[in-house]
Amino acid sequence: MSLTVTQNNIIKQAVLLIEKQGLASFCFTKLANLTNYSKTTLYDSFANKEDVICGIFISNMDDIMKFNRALENTSNLTTKEKLLCLYMFEVIRAWCCKDASLKVNFIATNQYIWHHASKDTISHLAKCFRSRRIDRQNFWQQALDSGELQATTNSIRDISKTLLIIQRGAVVVAHNEMMQDNDNINNCEHIATEMERIFDRLSWTATQPYCDIKRALRVIYDYLGIDDIPNEKVTLDPLKIEMLEFS
Repeated sequence: MSLTVTQNNIIKQAVLLIEKQGLASFCFTKLANLTNYSKTTLYDSFANKEDVICGIFISNMDDIMKFNRALENTSNLTTKEKLLCLYMFEVIRAWCCKDASLKVNFIATNQYIWHHASKDTISHLAKCFRSRRIDRQNFWQQALDSGELQATTNSIRDISKTLLIIQRGAVVVAHNEMMQDNDNINNCEHIATEMERIFDRLSWTATQPYCDIKRALRVIYDYLGIDDIPNEKVTLDPLKIEMLEFS
């Protein structure tokens, strides 16, 4: 399911090209010049430029799966904290990492991109989403098997859907600087706190009920190589005073 070495090399150069010249100027001719690959090699690797953009998305999905594998082997977190990391990883990476591929990656979610992608690429994307869904199911099952959580499948499914809505909404804001600046939303710890409140709608046993948000998020920051946890910006815009007073 992973991309080939050649595909990954093409994707890295495509990110640089889009970052420097924009999506409108992105074409295989320029990409061939930048990568030193022939157009034949490019077309052997990707059916069209939409496939390349989707490939950027797939590459980032692979990175998420690698984190999930590392999270499975993390011994200093409770199962509840691991679940929090599972839903917060993409949020923190979107907010805190400056990697251009994360910004370009978001373009692939546009229907005008994936509607023109090849069937093979759409199939590859579907497999990625299926793998992520299986990962979530496995982490929830671990919580049940450990005895930390007592809940029905339906209640877990409902909670997971709510968490995903928060997660994906936070990622959207992270990719939109105007929303960040005007809505004063950029505190990952606040998002994690709200997620924990949603986790607490389920029945957790007294075995390991505690969830240390800072410890859980520190695992993500360390994995991403982020030393300083960003602080929330305080805005004194009079239009936001009411919001700040009641936040």
